[in-house]
Amino acid sequence: MRGRTWTAAAAGLAVALTMVAARPAAAQPTRGERHDFALVHFSAGQSVSLNVVIVPPDPYVPPDPYHVRLVLFDGDGSVLAQREADVDARHSTSLTLGFPADTSGGGPIAVRAQVEIVSPRGAPHDTNHSSLEVVDNASMSTTLFVSPAVIRGFNPQPDPPGRQ
Repeated sequence: MRGRTWTAAAAGLAVALTMVAARPAAAQPTRGERHDFALVHFSAGQSVSLNVVIVPPDPYVPPDPYHVRLVLFDGDGSVLAQREADVDARHSTSLTLGFPADTSGGGPIAVRAQVEIVSPRGAPHDTNHSSLEVVDNASMSTTLFVSPAVIRGFNPQPDPPGRQ
């Protein structure tokens, strides 16, 4: 009787090990990144535009698009506008917000922006560039803001000469 118990236990263990070994490998997780912009102000006659462009290294072109989420918040953190899009490599998308006509007092509005990007499986994940613009609607002149965090090779505090 004791021999049969061991045989049954060994057979059960062999089946369990075979099931574990036959399991497909876990899918490679997608990787994301986020770009945050500080507060900017815009007034009547102006608009704010949040932009992102996907630029993977040549000659790589991922088979699937990148998933992008663009959000504009007010100074209190409430969402003013948002957009989600699937963006192919070497393409871009934008979100534009005009100054609300019903704003009482007519003073400037504080806005901060956020870009979230999820790369397709296996794609390089830090090949995305975002910018925030304040546009004067009458003259179409633009003030451009680029987050230093997304500028490649940028060192905000380089080492003094001779101390590397």
